[in-house]
This record gives sequence, C-alpha cells and structure tokens, in this order.
Amino acid sequence: MNSLDGQSPIGKTLDHSDNFTSEKNTQKIPKHLRPMFLFVNSWIEEQEGPLTVSIGGSIASCEADVFSDLDFTFIFPSNLARDLAKIHFEQSLNRHFSISVSFTAEHAGLPNLLVFYSTDSNWVVKLDVSFETCVGPHYSIPASQIFLRKDIPVQLSKKNYNTPLSVEYILRRYCGWLWFTHTKIKRGEYLAACDSLAFTRKHAIVPLIQMATGTNLQGDRRLEERLPTSWVEQLHQSHPTTLTEEDLQSSQLTLHQIFLRALKGARQNHLLIKNPQYKKIIDILRQQGLSLDWPN
Repeated sequence: MNSLDGQSPIGKTLDHSDNFTSEKNTQKIPKHLRPMFLFVNSWIEEQEGPLTVSIGGSIASCEADVFSDLDFTFIFPSNLARDLAKIHFEQSLNRHFSISVSFTAEHAGLPNLLVFYSTDSNWVVKLDVSFETCVGPHYSIPASQIFLRKDIPVQLSKKNYNTPLSVEYILRRYCGWLWFTHTKIKRGEYLAACDSLAFTRKHAIVPLIQMATGTNLQGDRRLEERLPTSWVEQLHQSHPTTLTEEDLQSSQLTLHQIFLRALKGARQNHLLIKNPQYKKIIDILRQQGLSLDWPN
C-alpha cells in the first residue's frame, strides 16, 4: 500500500502566516514528516545567533503527500557560524532519530546541502538541509518558501528550471548530444547511451515541448498530468526496451521526431533550417546510417 494511514495530499490548505509552526498547520503536514519537522523547529528556536530558516518543496507549494520529504534552507551570517551549526545540527539529529544514510550533495553541485534518510516509524523520511552563508546585503532564495525564522534579509527569486531558456540554447546542445549519443551506441556502450538519451530527453526535448504547448516551465515534476496525452505517449515510445544498437537507434530517432514536432509547435523551425552548422551534423549522422529528418 502506497500510503500511511490513508493520507492524502495537503492541498492548498496551509496558513502561510508568520505562525506557520502553529499546531493547526503542523497537523496538516503529512504524519510521517511531523516528528522531523517538530525537531527542526525546536532546534531552530534554540539557536541564539542571527539565523534565517525557510522550508520549500512540496510543503511550501501545498502538494505534500506520503512520499514527500522536508526541504530546509538555513542561512547564517558567516562561514564559521554555518560550519559550527552544521556539526551541532547533525549531532543533535542523530541523537533523536535513526539516521540510516546521510551524505552531502556534491554529486548535484551542492556541497552545502546535507541529505539525511531516517527510518523511524517503519517508513523512510528524507530530510534536505542546505547550510548557506549570506555574504551580501541579502540572500537570494528560490520561491516558493515559507519562513520559520527571518533574522537575515532574504530576497525571493523565481526559480528558472532551464537557464538560460531559449530555443537557440536548446538547439546547440541538442545537436551536440545527438552526436554524443550516436558515438555511445556505435561503440557498444549501451548503458551510457541510455543515460545520454535520458539526459537529452530531460534537458532538451521536454523544455522544448513545454514551450510548444505553453506548459508552465516547472521542470519534469508531474509531466504526465501537465502535458497533452499525445506528447506523453510519444515520450514513452522514446524509451528503449532492450540494450541493442537497433533499439537504441530507434529511440534516438523517436526523440528526433519529437524534437522536430516541438520545434514546429514553438514556431522556431527557421532557427534550425537557417543554420548550416546544425545541418552539417545531421548530414554526417545520415552518412553514418541514421535516418534523421530535416524540417521543411
């Protein structure tokens, strides 16, 4: 069963006031997250120096469910204060919860993000805490956030999932990734080719589809619900089912058809047609036996 006590998503019910940590709001947080949330809130109240703390993710967007985690950002006035707090927080957390796994997120380019997985209550709770330092007049943080404490000035910034987002930006990368994926397939590096197809799908194809369909640029969360069905079905067909050259090439061709369809939908065909360098890459791939179409 994919739930705890039949929990449903929060929905747009949270009171985003300064008293977010009230008992009324706490009861609206999914049950499996409450002990961890209350612990973090208690830890925050014990800190004596300047500190700003916000919670983001699905809690802030009112979409939390049984599979949600907790995403906190702690902002300190100096690196020393940050580093000392990081040590104290981790020690205190380990005293209160069964932390099965913890690590920093260098793999995502976020060395100040600590990731914890707790296994209390026969469920896995993921806690992300980003320990940051404010080095200017204010700290810029992506919206949406709910602030639990605000001693240090912050400025909310709209999160841009595809920076800088333009068709030209996507085109350059797509044409390069076309060749890169092809080399992996031809070398027999099929697992690497699968990764390259997935990377191309996420960072080039999906953003272009969102532009073509007027879908809000919110990354790939709940794409199945936000994109028209025909696009979802075509994206599904672009996943290889076997680790063979034939199947991987078929997936790449399907992705290319989706790319051309999205480019046309975004009314940006001219950017591809008028650039001879893009055409040259396509022509070389055709010489290699890949039957790639070209827009009219």
